[in-house]
Amino acid sequence: MLRATAAVRATGLDANVMNLGGGFQDFLACARRLRLDRCDEWVIGRPAAHPMKDLCEYMQAADVVVQASLAEGGGMSPLEALACGTPVVATRVGGMALTLPGIAQLVPRGDAEAMADALRSVERNSDGARQQALRGREYVESTWSRPRAFAAVAHALKESCGRPS
Repeated sequence: MLRATAAVRATGLDANVMNLGGGFQDFLACARRLRLDRCDEWVIGRPAAHPMKDLCEYMQAADVVVQASLAEGGGMSPLEALACGTPVVATRVGGMALTLPGIAQLVPRGDAEAMADALRSVERNSDGARQQALRGREYVESTWSRPRAFAAVAHALKESCGRPS
């Protein structure tokens, strides 16, 4: 993702990267190790935002959310971004490969060039990317709603106690 962002910046796109997480210092150090052109100006890191209070504001302010995982379980961050109507570019791995086709742009893992192309595509076709993200929001709302989540937990608890649902 860092190399992809550097590549799109080299073509004139004013792209910045923000990492919100406990490992943000390692992220900043990685950007410096890669010797990306003027990375201290466009690579930003800060402690994790509270997922229930502050995270959605970052997702809403972003033009695109990128999840560049080498391996991934469920890929909740892309779903959170889609719930905010924000376009997503993600690697085609794990749960993201199963849940995101058609609602996010998926690229092969470790392929900075493909990720740069996807970022350029979001920039060139922002209306199409937004429409895709809104389809993603519909998916998240129908699949990950609070009532559905609580019903699933209630079902699991009843089954674990040997009571039928």
